[in-house]
Amino acid sequence: MTKKPGENTGIFGKWLDVQMTTVYKDRGYSVYYDHGDQVKYPNVVAIKGFFGDTVSNVNRMADIDVLVVNKQDEIVLLIEIEEKGMSPKKLIGDIFTILMCNKIAIKKANKQKYFTVSSKSKLIIAGVVPSGAKRKIETVIMPQLKEFRRPGETSQTKNIQIVYGINIKETLDDLKSEIKNLFSNEA
Repeated sequence: MTKKPGENTGIFGKWLDVQMTTVYKDRGYSVYYDHGDQVKYPNVVAIKGFFGDTVSNVNRMADIDVLVVNKQDEIVLLIEIEEKGMSPKKLIGDIFTILMCNKIAIKKANKQKYFTVSSKSKLIIAGVVPSGAKRKIETVIMPQLKEFRRPGETSQTKNIQIVYGINIKETLDDLKSEIKNLFSNEA
């Protein structure tokens, strides 16, 4: 049976929520994710990246799939997942629209909650890439991306990671491994 668009992303978000509330529960992380049953899972929310003080359609820059915040409501990690083929144009577009955001908003219980992007916030773009694109990502996109400089207290290009595979299963398996490495090395 074919999955609905975003369904794999929702499954990953639920997996990450379970990881953060069991394996890393002493750290007090909260996970919010798009794509899922909002009635069954209260952390399924729309995650909007924007520039300004309050979110609106005029200043909204990105719809983000996964958000991890710490006890102080600081953004630890943002994840965007492309379940279908991700061209270099789409990859770069995802990166820079999220980099342009100074805040992230979620709507929970009919109330907006705001989080500020900082120089410590990490960004992972995960996606399915066509064969041959891996080399372009590693030899062209990433080296040039690392050369971009951002003002001090905004998200930094050095905190960007790209995880990719030839299909969504491989991509999400690699993303799970990356998450485990990231949070086990954080302690």
